[in-house]
Amino acid sequence: MRVDKSASAQSHGWRRWLVGFTAGLLSLVGVALRASPAGLVWDTQLIELVAGSGEKEVRAQYHFRNASNAPITITSVTTDCGCTTAEPGKKSYGPAEAGDIDVVFSLGERTGVIERMITVKTDEPDAPPVELRLRVDIKALFSIEPPVVWWEVDEKPEPKPIVVTSQSPRPIRVVTAKPADPNISAKIEMIEAGKKYRILLEPLRTTIGGSILIELQIDVTGAPSQTVHAYALIK
Repeated sequence: MRVDKSASAQSHGWRRWLVGFTAGLLSLVGVALRASPAGLVWDTQLIELVAGSGEKEVRAQYHFRNASNAPITITSVTTDCGCTTAEPGKKSYGPAEAGDIDVVFSLGERTGVIERMITVKTDEPDAPPVELRLRVDIKALFSIEPPVVWWEVDEKPEPKPIVVTSQSPRPIRVVTAKPADPNISAKIEMIEAGKKYRILLEPLRTTIGGSILIELQIDVTGAPSQTVHAYALIK
């Protein structure tokens, strides 16, 4: 009986390839079974909020889950500003356990879009820090235009206006306008109730240059009363 040597060699080659492929596949499966999946998995690393300038603070919560097969300990949580605090519910989380980072951002007198960064570090070997971002659009409840009025030295001491205008549906009221120097007087006039007020600033004399702070107390419906500042200059 005649044997086809080429066919036998080809068959032997295929068997060797199949054995090698199977061994390699089993090896990869073994590595995958031993490997730990991603550590802390976050629902989101960016939270965006809208606030009014009359609010004192905003709060955000970043939810995560330990997706690894080993306990993970949060070693530090830091922020990029003293105006922001961030705390985990606890330090250590077992496999499949969930938790949160609670963040409080104090608005102060800030307006516009403000972004804060929170950095989370864990005891996972070779794991990079996680950067959480909080982006807050702080809407101004009112505007002050101009924020500064001035007179030239020896200019005629005529009154000049500052106008406070509501920038939201909430009614406002200018309660007081207090110059820090008796050389400047301030008179409040209502242009439109709840919407617009004029403050007339008038120097007694303009013979000496200087900067004078004007403290304004403004009530906003549904928000805390606010103290803001304008300035009068003689230069």
